[in-house]
Amino acid sequence: MRKLLAVIMVMLVVVLAFGCGSKSDKQSVTFPKMYVGETNEEVEYFTSGLLDSEGNQLEFEKNSDGSVTVYEKKEALDEAKAELKKSFDEGMSDLGEFMKIETNDDMSEISIFADEMMVDFFDDDTASASLYHVGMLYQIFSGEKDPTVEINLYKMSDKTLIKKIEIDPAVIEDMAKDFSQW
Repeated sequence: MRKLLAVIMVMLVVVLAFGCGSKSDKQSVTFPKMYVGETNEEVEYFTSGLLDSEGNQLEFEKNSDGSVTVYEKKEALDEAKAELKKSFDEGMSDLGEFMKIETNDDMSEISIFADEMMVDFFDDDTASASLYHVGMLYQIFSGEKDPTVEINLYKMSDKTLIKKIEIDPAVIEDMAKDFSQW
């Protein structure tokens, strides 16, 4: 799951980097502090990767809360979302007959349908946190200012809810720090 998230993030940064023009003809997306990093070095590393296709720095603002707002054309953001969704769907298509993962249109709800032998796999926060971050990033690219993701685990055979997955916030933060290092 971490490898899938890493590949998706690299593709998104590349797709996001296609825009040009003035700030007024662009939309903004704000990456929360957890994705940007905390130290000056992490923030500089994150912002140094915000380049257009010609290698020019994209416009961005460092916000007082530690987040970074990036300005990009709507078309590039739509392309980034489409690429994220496509990569997610392709990654999920290889799960086989023991598991199926579905999302709603804005990826704020992720439903995992698992065979009984796969249910324990989601007791590991890393797998769930990877799904969480994909949903968060999709919403960020959609311009959502306060993204949230709910993950539910269902029994595949009869679609009964097994549990709402609660992810340890420390795991979410650690994985987000990994993102700031890409």
